[in-house]
Amino acid sequence: MDNVLYVPGLKRNLLSISQITREKEHLIVEFNASKCLIKDTSQRYKIVLQGIEEDGMYMLDISKKLQQSLKIFVKNEGKLWHERYGHLNFTYLNLMHKLGMVIGLPNIQHDKYLCEAFLHGKQSRDHFEKQGAWRERKPLELIHSDLCGPMQTLSIGGSKYFLSFIDDFSRKIWVYFLKNKFEVFEKFQEFKIMVEKEFGQSIKTLISDNGGEFKSNDFMNFCKYHGIKRQFTTPYTPQQNGVAERKNRTIVEMARSMLQGSKLGNQFWEDVVHTSIYLLNRSPTKVVRNVTPEELWSGRKPRIGHLKIFGSTCYMHIPKEKRRKLDNKSKRCIFVGYSDYAKAYRLYDEETNDIIISRDVKFDETQRIETSQTYKGKEKVCEEEENTSIIESPSSSNNNLDDELSSNVTHLTKRNPTWVRKTAWLRRY
Repeated sequence: MDNVLYVPGLKRNLLSISQITREKEHLIVEFNASKCLIKDTSQRYKIVLQGIEEDGMYMLDISKKLQQSLKIFVKNEGKLWHERYGHLNFTYLNLMHKLGMVIGLPNIQHDKYLCEAFLHGKQSRDHFEKQGAWRERKPLELIHSDLCGPMQTLSIGGSKYFLSFIDDFSRKIWVYFLKNKFEVFEKFQEFKIMVEKEFGQSIKTLISDNGGEFKSNDFMNFCKYHGIKRQFTTPYTPQQNGVAERKNRTIVEMARSMLQGSKLGNQFWEDVVHTSIYLLNRSPTKVVRNVTPEELWSGRKPRIGHLKIFGSTCYMHIPKEKRRKLDNKSKRCIFVGYSDYAKAYRLYDEETNDIIISRDVKFDETQRIETSQTYKGKEKVCEEEENTSIIESPSSSNNNLDDELSSNVTHLTKRNPTWVRKTAWLRRY
């Protein structure tokens, strides 16, 4: 009922017959010697409330109705996909479904509920001025780069910074995690080899700020030798590299929102930034119309049916090679992202402090596990492919991308159950 009155001294709740019939025109009220029936004409005169006569008054029995309403569960698809997509706004979620930009996203009603994690991560005072819609016409014609950090907390991999590269044409993002600023040149070399081999075209121009990590002699000579034009922003004018600056802000805001919603500690910032990049590459942008950066770069429409809420509780299947007859077949973990090297999830094991990569996972996206432990373990892959497992070991990187990817694999057999780890490691997202 609407327009009800609160009377502090009234000991009983009174329901006015005239108010019912006036404000709820589809309801009718019938009386007899022992009962009062309220019927809904829009539902074929279904009885919605019933009262019993007691001492000249009709007492409505609403306890049964209240119990039924407490059992109702409304599945909010909008809230679910808002959290799965790193608290992406509903405008972009509706746009992706309407234009078919991804595969697996259901029709979502524009839900304006207040998301606390979104406000903690993204609330701002005012909008930035709109940038021009101009951009390059081909991939790798112009690459924007920026270094973000140092972060207030070391990541689980010991990183303090993340280095972003953005393709001006597709707006696709690549991120590298660094322990020190002098690693910027090394990571750019890795990035250059990877994207040029993947796309079959050379980088033409690189734009960055005036940080010393971007203007070292080795960096400048390398770009000069490979014919890469360098552009720098004017001191104290970050707007000239607005694409990278704004994208870094978007990354940090999405990461902050997901950390707030996941109840994980700040040491997981590297994992949540990696997940943010994964989601942003599959999300719309204002400059690239009606297509995601991933599709514009690769030519394939991304599938998103596998997306899950960051930090949610999950249960990993333990392969039979790693358990005995009466051991549990499942282990509880925390979902912390998506693997770059396999179609699998990245899971955090609280007991061993390991990052495990597995595809056989069951999720409970309604549950969160609070943890403040510091990561001390290693990354490894857990798969049921005969007697073979893949181990990812966080050690030193190599300049040759192909060597890194090929040397990143070791094997575990029944005869030799010892974990063997390679020393080469490429921390690339």
